[in-house]
Amino acid sequence: MASVASKRKSKRLRFILIASVVFPVLVVTVFLFTVSFNVMEHDNKNENMTSINQLSLASSNIQPADQGRKFNELFNAYTSRIRPALNEIPEKTFFGNRASEIIDLIENDFENTGNNNSRYLEIRENISKAEDLISTYKDELRFSLQRVEMAFEKFDKVVFEREMSNLVELAINNPEVNEWASKKASALEYFDYAIKARRAKSELNAQVEIDALREIDRLGFGNPDSDARI
Repeated sequence: MASVASKRKSKRLRFILIASVVFPVLVVTVFLFTVSFNVMEHDNKNENMTSINQLSLASSNIQPADQGRKFNELFNAYTSRIRPALNEIPEKTFFGNRASEIIDLIENDFENTGNNNSRYLEIRENISKAEDLISTYKDELRFSLQRVEMAFEKFDKVVFEREMSNLVELAINNPEVNEWASKKASALEYFDYAIKARRAKSELNAQVEIDALREIDRLGFGNPDSDARI
């Protein structure tokens, strides 16, 4: 019995001895692994943040040294060219409402710029929107003028009056629009005489045609052909 007890005691002592050696090794191993993992994770985060910052800077195409110059160039382009063109668009139109919105956006950006890249990109984007709006507005104005001219050439009172109304609303301060508006009443009267002269010519009624052509000349719409027939 004493021999059995002695053996058990010996095994227990060996186990304790082995545990006392192995446990500290495990603890140190776990500690070193944890430190190594945290360092790697920290390095990866720093690397990712560096890549993101480099990408952001590259996308804005701005270097810190010339940010002020970039903002000044945008501001000068806006005040000298963009804003005056936007202000020429009548407010009580779709284009005018949109122009007012863009002006507010751009000027708010300039007031709160802080010379940072995100503001620069936002201002540049809004200025691009302003340029697109100005271009679309000019196209619509040109098309509207063309429709007025086509109605005038066809002596079409209904279409002429409708397109003139749209044109005046679209660009009341435009010189060409004002010229059309100033002769609208005489143009409508001219249509009547032009139709009368054309009908009289087809009916070989020379006197009626000549009288109509004289009225057309009085209204200021005569041309070399009509003058030759008077």
